[in-house]
Amino acid sequence: MIAMFNLDSTGKTSDFNVSIFIDIREHLRCEVLGDLPAGWLYCWKEGVIHGLEYTDCRDNLDAESAEEQVNAVVKEFEVFLDNKDSAATKALTLLTSY
Repeated sequence: MIAMFNLDSTGKTSDFNVSIFIDIREHLRCEVLGDLPAGWLYCWKEGVIHGLEYTDCRDNLDAESAEEQVNAVVKEFEVFLDNKDSAATKALTLLTSY
């Protein structure tokens, strides 16, 4: 439904928290994508998945490098999704939507 990213400075000029959140329109009852890439988690609430989240806290990362990190993580996730069986994922989504 929607994807957002956030770069939070920890107060030091070279420390950033990189966060990416993907809100899923259909709340799911199971992990339809299987194991997610490193750093990604399913967001569970009240027994259903309502989103996917990536968080990475790094030291010595300036704003430009943090933005590059976001772009790299998104590209990596796109490759992950491209390798999924879309028909099977769509069927699981349909069967497990809330």
